[in-house]
Amino acid sequence: MVKKDKDFIKKPIKFIQEVIAELKKVTWSGKKEVIGSTVVVMTLIAIIAAFTGVIDYLLSQILGKLIK
Repeated sequence: MVKKDKDFIKKPIKFIQEVIAELKKVTWSGKKEVIGSTVVVMTLIAIIAAFTGVIDYLLSQILGKLIK
């Protein structure tokens, strides 16, 4: 039972050490790249929202005329 207690403490510590080691290997994006990516994503969201809105409006008009 003593072995289990030691593993219970050693495993999380080893995991955290491995996570820290992996995070040191990461190449983080620069400010310019993050801003550029954000602009692209926001633009695509606006385009998709507009397209969805137009399709929704057209379909509601068509269904409205079919129901009357």
